[in-house]
Amino acid sequence: MTGTVMFTDLRSFTAFAETTPAERVIDVLNRYLGDMGGAVLDHGGTLVAYTGDGLLAGFGAPIPSEDHADRAVAATGEMIRESVFPPSTSGSLPKDYATGSAWASA
Repeated sequence: MTGTVMFTDLRSFTAFAETTPAERVIDVLNRYLGDMGGAVLDHGGTLVAYTGDGLLAGFGAPIPSEDHADRAVAATGEMIRESVFPPSTSGSLPKDYATGSAWASA
């Protein structure tokens, strides 16, 4: 069986969390994890774990799919297009605040 693993993380989140009211930090995390997790599920992925300010997901396991890598790429594209932090509404988020994703086939 082969599959693809995805890890997402919020760059500069620790610095943001250290200088932001707790209610705002929780709001950002809830929106981010909800939307990013939704993108994984929308493309047939499995949420393996929430990792603080990120998540770990798998495609192609435990439910096999031959297009697991394509599904991971499509989920990443949705994450980028549907970012919960568009520049016009991000408020106090740092300029280098971004989402990063990586995947690898095994």
